[in-house]
Amino acid sequence: QKFNLMKEVSDSLAGHSLILDQGYFCDSGLLSFLLGVSIENLNDSPFKGQIWETLVFAELRKINYTAKTPVNFWFYRDQTAREIDFVVEKGGVISLAECKWTENPQPSDIKTIRSIDTELRKREGPYRAGEHYLICNSAGTYPLSPGIEVVSLDRLNTNWD
Repeated sequence: QKFNLMKEVSDSLAGHSLILDQGYFCDSGLLSFLLGVSIENLNDSPFKGQIWETLVFAELRKINYTAKTPVNFWFYRDQTAREIDFVVEKGGVISLAECKWTENPQPSDIKTIRSIDTELRKREGPYRAGEHYLICNSAGTYPLSPGIEVVSLDRLNTNWD
């Protein structure tokens, strides 16, 4: 399978969602080739963020396929254009995950996670807020803010299995 559609989370998460599909290539190498991106020009490419998100999506699918208890995951976009790359739900607990092509994440990288987390914690409903993640090409895993952890791609499987 070369392409996958991921549904948007229902409006019960934060009350503002639109009904959309988000398309992802399942192979970041094929996507890079089609975009003319190579290892030599990746850092200068305007597509590096999308390629990174595609790679993370492929890893999440792989982890989910082999997990003892698979998770549900979607993307989120509301009417004010706030987006979360991945909303991960397991047992009624929602974790938000953003993908950023950076080795040095900044607090500004988690602004949307904080905003939606605040709304999620205020709402009555079937979901409760869990830990949230900034997935980037940093070394290792560490807290960036209370309840929000920086996770490198090689440590991703330890957070959802």
